[in-house]
Amino acid sequence: MTNPASRNFPRILIIATWFGPLPDYFPQWMLSCRFNPSIDWLVATDADISDMEPPPNVHFVQISMDDFAARISEEVGFQVAMERPYKACDLRPLYGCLTDLAPGTWDFWGHCDLDMLFGDICAFLTPELLTTNDRVFGVGHFSLYRNDDETNNFFRKPLDGLDYRQILTDPRPRGFDEHIGVNRIWKHHNGRFHEDESVLADIDPNIYRIRRTSNYIWVKNMRHQVFGFNRGRVMRYWLASGQVKSEDFMYVHFQKRRFTLPPPPTGCERFWLTPDGFIPMEEDTNLTDNSVTPSMIRQLSPVPLLPPRKEISHRLRHTIRLLRHHARGLMH
Repeated sequence: MTNPASRNFPRILIIATWFGPLPDYFPQWMLSCRFNPSIDWLVATDADISDMEPPPNVHFVQISMDDFAARISEEVGFQVAMERPYKACDLRPLYGCLTDLAPGTWDFWGHCDLDMLFGDICAFLTPELLTTNDRVFGVGHFSLYRNDDETNNFFRKPLDGLDYRQILTDPRPRGFDEHIGVNRIWKHHNGRFHEDESVLADIDPNIYRIRRTSNYIWVKNMRHQVFGFNRGRVMRYWLASGQVKSEDFMYVHFQKRRFTLPPPPTGCERFWLTPDGFIPMEEDTNLTDNSVTPSMIRQLSPVPLLPPRKEISHRLRHTIRLLRHHARGLMH
């Protein structure tokens, strides 16, 4: 366990599950974990990890999908339906029963995805935030829970139309781990829940360019913007009136993308996120100074003359959805 008690920072274990061969970008995921030594991760997987060289704060447990489902079933007292790996998402609110698989004791546990890069997590998970909330963030790709009996069993609380027994025995993915699932339970029962996701960069999988999902009014995308990872920081750079602007994020989630570029070479700790994969930064590029230029941002985030047809239909559906949400808000 790498959490230093001298920092008086809560002990946090974040759990990820993956069944099947690990993705090509997994070394970059582990790299971003390494730069967060005050937090530990547990990866439950049936993949071959014999060639892995994880940092001290990333732990592995090899487990089959059937054995994983059996462990969750034992926790809830009935057989959960897990026919495909993606069903594990519905089981995430129960991951508190997996904390004993990693060495140590934990004040908080959480869950995350692998298609993401972490920035400086502790810069965003402040002691005040963790003291005043029992759950922090409500998305499947990252959510934290206080490790106590009440919080670990919050998913069992009753809510009309949302029965965890029915959801966990249904083999179909039901989104129980986030907005249409346990988030509703936490809100209905007035749980101490921090839901503000503005520090999280969730990338839209339906748009070729690297654009944040814009389901919320506070999400802003710029015409030219680029995300970079530099030795433990995730930053977005964009152009405003020809000037380079920047901001830090707790992580970037590049969901459901099939990269065509080869992974960065071993030892590369600085790279850009592009629609086609990671591009190593030039040696003189430093995210903390003015070495990021307007021409660099334009080159890394070109604007196509015409978006793909799939993207156009997605944008149209998204605009209609936002207008409906706005209309409902005006009526209340």
